Amino acid sequence: MSFVKADVKVVDAQDSEVQQTMCQASGCPNRWIINDAKGKLCRWHHYSEPVDWPRITSELRMGKTPSKPEAKSQGGALSEERRKALADFKSFARGDRGLDRSWAYKLKAKEEAGERISIVQKQLWRDALRHRDDED
Repeated sequence: MSFVKADVKVVDAQDSEVQQTMCQASGCPNRWIINDAKGKLCRWHHYSEPVDWPRITSELRMGKTPSKPEAKSQGGALSEERRKALADFKSFARGDRGLDRSWAYKLKAKEEAGERISIVQKQLWRDALRHRDDED
């Protein structure tokens, strides 16, 4: 009587169970965490285009964090106003004290000129300027 065959069957069963938990991208060493129309994929493959999957898989297999693909242009560069607003938001998120509140003054001027602004915008500019007066 040989125990080798029984051991081989157990190992094969364990391998098939492990394969069921792996990302479906060919050769990916990660387990899947997102199951949707694309299939059962790890986060790296799910949030990337299929044409980038071979590059991502090879980087994952080498133990590297996959680099992000070049961003596609969304209609040109950001306008200067949007770039400034983004910088203000990042500064606000970091908790910087010297935050430029020019946006709040612009919203206040719009409201005083009779333009329609949302309730949220009203509350935001009022809170921002109220905090500004508290700091001074």
